[in-house]
Amino acid sequence: MKAKELLHLLSNLSSQSLEKDICFVYSSRDYWKTQIAKNVRNIDFEGVVKYSDYHEANILAEPDDQADRLTQETIKEVILIKG
Repeated sequence: MKAKELLHLLSNLSSQSLEKDICFVYSSRDYWKTQIAKNVRNIDFEGVVKYSDYHEANILAEPDDQADRLTQETIKEVILIKG
C-alpha cells in the first residue's frame, strides 16, 4: 500500500471512526493462529527495509546495509507504523 492510498482511506472515515484507536494486526504464528492487535504508538517517516530470503519478508535495514553497494539495490525507503 502506498501512503497516498492510506491517506485516501483515512480521509473517508466517519467522525465516529476518527475517535477510535488504531491497531496493527499480525499473526502470532502459534498453534491457534491467534491474531495480535497492537496499538500504534509511532510513525517513522524515514524507515529503510530490505528483503530477507530467510524471513520471506522485509526486515529493517541496518546502517551497515545502507552503506553496502550490493545491498543498496535491495533496500527501499518506507513509512513505518510502529506498535
